[in-house]
Amino acid sequence: MKPTTERERMKAIVISEPGAPEVLQLREVEDPQVKDDEVLIRVHATALNRADTLQRLGSYSPPPGSSPYPGLECSGTIESVGNSVSRWKVGDQVCALLSGGGYAEKVAVPVGQVLPIPAGISLKDAAAFPEVACTVWSTVFMMGRLSPAESFLVHGGSSGIGTFAIQMAKHQGVRVFVTAGNEEKLAACKELGADVCINYKTEDFVARVKAETDGKGVDVILDCIGAPYLQKNLDSLNFDGRLCIIGLMGGANAEIKLSSLLPKRLTVLGAALRPRSKENKAVVVAEVEKIVWPAIEAGKVKPVIYKYLPLSQAAEAHSLMESSSHIVRRAAESILEEQDQNFVKYEFVAATMSYFEEETVAAVKKLLPESAQGDLASVCSWPDEIKHHWQWRWTSPLHYVDTPDYRCNYEYCRDCHDTHKHQDRCVTGAIFNYTTQLMSGSDNSRRIVHYNLTEALMFLSHYIGDVHQPLHVGFLGDEGGNTITVRWYRRKTNLHHVWDNMIIESALKTYYNKSLPLMIQALQANLTHGWSNDVPSWESCQLNQTACPNSYASESITLACKYAYRNATPGTTLGDEYFLSRLPIVEKRLAQVIFRMRLSLRQWVVSVLVLTQLVHGALCWGKDGHYTVCKIAEGYFEEETIAAVKKLLPEAAQGEGDDLASFCSWPDEIKHLSQWKWTSSLHYVNTPEYRCNYQYCRDCHDSLMQKDWCVTGAIFNYTRQLMSASVNSQTLVQYNLTEALMFLSHYIGDVHQPLHTGFRGDQGGNTIIVHWYNRKTNLHNVWDDMIIESALKTYYNSSLPVMIQALQAKLMNGWSNAVPSWESCQLHQTACPNRYASESIDLACKYAYRNATPGTTLGDEYFLSRLPIVEKRLAQGGIRLAAILNRIFSAKTKLAGA
Repeated sequence: MKPTTERERMKAIVISEPGAPEVLQLREVEDPQVKDDEVLIRVHATALNRADTLQRLGSYSPPPGSSPYPGLECSGTIESVGNSVSRWKVGDQVCALLSGGGYAEKVAVPVGQVLPIPAGISLKDAAAFPEVACTVWSTVFMMGRLSPAESFLVHGGSSGIGTFAIQMAKHQGVRVFVTAGNEEKLAACKELGADVCINYKTEDFVARVKAETDGKGVDVILDCIGAPYLQKNLDSLNFDGRLCIIGLMGGANAEIKLSSLLPKRLTVLGAALRPRSKENKAVVVAEVEKIVWPAIEAGKVKPVIYKYLPLSQAAEAHSLMESSSHIVRRAAESILEEQDQNFVKYEFVAATMSYFEEETVAAVKKLLPESAQGDLASVCSWPDEIKHHWQWRWTSPLHYVDTPDYRCNYEYCRDCHDTHKHQDRCVTGAIFNYTTQLMSGSDNSRRIVHYNLTEALMFLSHYIGDVHQPLHVGFLGDEGGNTITVRWYRRKTNLHHVWDNMIIESALKTYYNKSLPLMIQALQANLTHGWSNDVPSWESCQLNQTACPNSYASESITLACKYAYRNATPGTTLGDEYFLSRLPIVEKRLAQVIFRMRLSLRQWVVSVLVLTQLVHGALCWGKDGHYTVCKIAEGYFEEETIAAVKKLLPEAAQGEGDDLASFCSWPDEIKHLSQWKWTSSLHYVNTPEYRCNYQYCRDCHDSLMQKDWCVTGAIFNYTRQLMSASVNSQTLVQYNLTEALMFLSHYIGDVHQPLHTGFRGDQGGNTIIVHWYNRKTNLHNVWDDMIIESALKTYYNSSLPVMIQALQAKLMNGWSNAVPSWESCQLHQTACPNRYASESIDLACKYAYRNATPGTTLGDEYFLSRLPIVEKRLAQGGIRLAAILNRIFSAKTKLAGA
């Protein structure tokens, strides 16, 4: 131990005064002093126990000489050892039973209370064992003498104590009874090995115990309730039964019939681990290491941890434990730390609750990406992170509503459009759209279009937040305050950013010890008290709508005029007066989001049990041409490609999971929908009139002259996505590889259809009205569908598979010599769509446009001379799609698991 004249400092959770969870505060305190028979542990994880909540309330003080901070167990690394310590050395990873002090960076522990980390258990999860293992072993087995072949009842079976007791008792060959308050908790107990599960809210546990034991009762009971259960517990015991009481959650004073004790020779034991002497604790710890640790290392007893939360959320964790709403599914509730420069972060392992109802929680967890680990909040910023990327730039206007300058009201028809006046393109339109997606996706699982429900959830959650930020519904001229340059105290910024970030940052620093969770807890407290009368009006929607973002936007522009813009002209320095008067507005808008998001998801979740089973659902076959291209391609896939495609395709794909063809029409089915209309221009190349050649720089743009926006640009983009995603799976933007595969496969088909590389003036033949035999249509549709339909009817008995077989036969015979040249790309490129587009516009000039002026009737002569062109382009498209995917997947096999 190094001598020091000034005690070093560490972070710890301090109980500022006895009271509610918010009295728990993260502060800087002095390091603990280490005695000769102690070790100093740098805490990696600690645990939330019921005793911690009692200490916070002032009803369970730490023993004299113990740390004043909560926390009865921990895991971590030994930082120093006392003079008389021989077993442990600096750097050893250990866990320990504490009298207090686990909610801190460091804790001093008597050497007899230190345990090695069980083999096979992580340092983090080891924090879940010391207190619960020592409590259960010392009480149930050492004092209660529970033996193999006996029966055992534990109340609160889904708690940390309960889950550990179930596993340890089963390991010892005991028949286990449990009580819990709902069927989900009982199911969790059953999974751990409980033999008899009793819902104490709906059943008399005494009667059930007697019925299951032929009237005898159980041999040992572990109880944390106290007074209300005392007589019932005695009535539930067998002869020579032992009642072990370790808690008094229901009260301390009770009357019993002594006559129930004497005839059956019953024993009532009371036990508390924390007040025991360090010598007594050392005896318990030694037995636990000798008997319990081998069971853990053998996998017979496992850590039962529900969730990790940061130490800054200690108050929330206490609230959750006291609500009894959690189920501990994996045996304690822990804290873990991560080093971040010189600041230590912690996380609790505990149950989480929000304002979502149980069904909503379950549905949201199923839809969230795996990286979110069940936490919706962790992905709510995703739409901001991706809106500037090529694939997602269409989402930028969806974050705002641009209202006319100095008009402090909002009108959907007037204001909900983007800069190009496309209707429904604003944050309120987005909220309507994604709410509709979540609702309608479950109405009919056979719909042609099945939305990406994970994205819909993340977009909706984000935009509900945006519409409540007043300057997201700001004036058109200043872009919602983005062009109003101000100073926030000494920091130069813009007014929009003040309302997005600065006010919250200053609040965190000034009032919440830089802890966002503490701020959230304060808002939750206001929701329970100060704002409780307002909550019903926040939740309601006019006309029983699922979401009503128009009213949210109207509120925001009113607040923007009254508070955001006022006294904030360009060049202004905004300080205390602005901050203190605007913070209540920001906090209230954040709180309103909670309940309005809850409302939207509550109505959606009614049908979510069907919804969450879908990826995209069963899609129709789509256009015959796209199906043919992809079906031909499948026959030329290499083994690596087959494996990758199986993993990337939606589960609804037909044909044992490898049928790419059934999804090749998907981009046509979604391109006119609000979410996907940005893709419309990607299906075409618009070349200048009568110029029968293609140039990427000249031709690959959309109608607004945005570069790289055409079918060849799309092929390059989605090829890059599939390639680059496998190079670095940790890139900022994680592409949707399933969509990339389906888009790429579709656009390879499009670029081989001659009139997808047609003239700009007639939109690739779309404005050239002709008759196909007796049927009125346009020239583009003739080449998309009519020629193929007529071929199927005339030559293939209306069977697309027969037509595909005929093309495959030609690939093996008549076209076999050409296949290698079709597969190759110049300069060893993965895809070379410019070449494919050049071929198409040449064919469009020679065959598609020729003899097909407006009003023409196209019949046998046109059909018979053009069908060979169509068939060859379908075959070339299939060969080239296979070649591209083979190059991607054979070189990047890891992509299949991305």
